[in-house]
Amino acid sequence: MSNVTATLAKIKALKTKEPKAKKVPMTGTQLSQVKEALKLKNRGMNVFPNKYDIDEPYRVSIMFDDKWYKYGTFKNVHAAAAVGTLISAAYFGEHARAGEFDEDKVVECPEFLAWLSNPKYKLEIQKANGEDVELPQMKKKKASFKGSEVEFDETDNYDPATDENPFLAA
Repeated sequence: MSNVTATLAKIKALKTKEPKAKKVPMTGTQLSQVKEALKLKNRGMNVFPNKYDIDEPYRVSIMFDDKWYKYGTFKNVHAAAAVGTLISAAYFGEHARAGEFDEDKVVECPEFLAWLSNPKYKLEIQKANGEDVELPQMKKKKASFKGSEVEFDETDNYDPATDENPFLAA
């Protein structure tokens, strides 16, 4: 019985999970204002309003091969524009389109630095820096069906037309 008591004492001493703050969606007016500001200030083609959370009003995602790939939500528009530009460079190389951002604000932005250090985005960062790496979503698998070759994408990504809120899981 002492093992049970010791085990219960150990698990009772563990920290409890902090509740997440409830996300407040944008109003229609806020959504329109963010869209307009992003266009007017040329923040980049991969930066969009995050209509699901006013506290992180910017999201970065890219459509490639008719699929959406998400790269995070941001409070800081400069961080979002820098990430959007980096992602554009990773996917399209010299044909990428840059968004405008203040480099001085980005280099000291904790949000941007945290994104850069996230191992989830390592390949995109390497590819944007010109390294010879292939992004998994750019790989095609060949399969043969009745003598004909068919390509299909083996990644599973969200579809904004069918997924209610793709950034809540991020």
